[in-house]
Amino acid sequence: DAPDATVSVEQGDGIGAGAGIGLRINGKPEASTRGDLSTQYLLAHLPMLARPESKHVFVLGLGSGITAGALLGHPVELVTIAENCEPVLRAAKFFEPWNRGVLTNSVVKTWHEDGRTVLKLSPQQYDVIISEPSNPWMVGVGSVFSQEFYELAARRLKNGGIMAQWFHVYEMSDAIVALVVRTFSTVFPHVEIWDAETGDLIMLGSKRAWLSNPESYRQVFEREQPRKDLEQVGLISPAAVWARQLASQRTAFAVAGEGPLQSDRFPILEYDAPKAFFIGDNAQALATFDERTWQWELASAQKRTALASLGDGPVRTVFTNFASVNRELDRHLRGHFRQTSEPGEGPDSARKRPMPCVFFPSQHTNAPVLIPAGASPELKRLLEAETLMRNGGARWQEGAGVVETVLDSVARTATQATNWAPSYFAIMTARASLSQGDRQRAKRVVEIGLKIEPDQPELNYLYRIVERETGSSSASVNLGTK
Repeated sequence: DAPDATVSVEQGDGIGAGAGIGLRINGKPEASTRGDLSTQYLLAHLPMLARPESKHVFVLGLGSGITAGALLGHPVELVTIAENCEPVLRAAKFFEPWNRGVLTNSVVKTWHEDGRTVLKLSPQQYDVIISEPSNPWMVGVGSVFSQEFYELAARRLKNGGIMAQWFHVYEMSDAIVALVVRTFSTVFPHVEIWDAETGDLIMLGSKRAWLSNPESYRQVFEREQPRKDLEQVGLISPAAVWARQLASQRTAFAVAGEGPLQSDRFPILEYDAPKAFFIGDNAQALATFDERTWQWELASAQKRTALASLGDGPVRTVFTNFASVNRELDRHLRGHFRQTSEPGEGPDSARKRPMPCVFFPSQHTNAPVLIPAGASPELKRLLEAETLMRNGGARWQEGAGVVETVLDSVARTATQATNWAPSYFAIMTARASLSQGDRQRAKRVVEIGLKIEPDQPELNYLYRIVERETGSSSASVNLGTK
């Protein structure tokens, strides 16, 4: 006990409750040795995979100490931990078999202080800053999700340093997840979003782009303890790490789009997060932007090939004990391994089209596009064009040209498409064009689509990507606010 909190460490009997050890603050679960293990390990190892030469690391929030302890397997020279709840520091000894006695290690410096205060008053520069606070509906936690906090963190990072931020989608709204991702992205223009496990995600951000592929990950896999940690959460090879990446640096910055920001002056999170907690829903919109499913064509060719080559065994290993934050992907994988049909829901669900999955590309590439009875001549042309694009090869441009022509006619004449959705064909064509490296065509098609449906979220997402990649913008396009 302390003036600010009551902290308990609990162990289940393995019958009525799990056999793992858990940490609670004022009755609220904060960490455990079982269900949260993937998140805690990945918070340590993902930024080290991004910057394996890191020597100085800052950790905001001790929790069980598992994240900070995992850093000790790397050749770090200083791990600074800021924890403002004194009983949490005392509770760390109960987790020593898992946190490797982190608080007794000579490279660790512990502050019983607010993390922002430590960063503000110390001139120390860090290779990596890891933020793993409590949930944002807890009093004061919103201050470490604010734009001002991220600006402070950015000033304390070395050139090319990495910021790692935990967040969650459980008992949370899509608007709040977008708020957090958007605020993070305003300070760190280069971003990745990672699928830690059911309910949890991790954002990596930096002022500069960094290498992120199995070749760069291999250096960390050569370190014995980090390799064992990653294997324990199902990542048995450098290529398997990619299975947890929801959005790469190519796309993650574009996920949230325009909208409100979390700031010290306007702490939206302080008020909206408790409402979301009371309602109890789970945010789901991120699934639309997952490069393993709907946006698989936006993943690099190397990533698509690597994930398609994993095979059923390694994919099952990744997701069996720690399921995906993307519930659509989770259902799809369960259906695949049971050899049953559990189609995902999402942008294509209105077309009754199975969700694509980068792990099993044969299920969605070269698939025939059926033309329904009674389809208009216009729709027949579009579906035939879709077949050409899905089959790839030299004729994909012919199909893309047909879609562009039909959409342009609809946009110019302001006619209403009666039995087909213009946004569907614009999105599909833009993805195919980006996959083939034709950014200018992708930009044209997206701009036409936005003239017809200016507030369509996925079209706006694609526009932000092509705008960055082509280095230009179109003032005539209404990007909406999505």
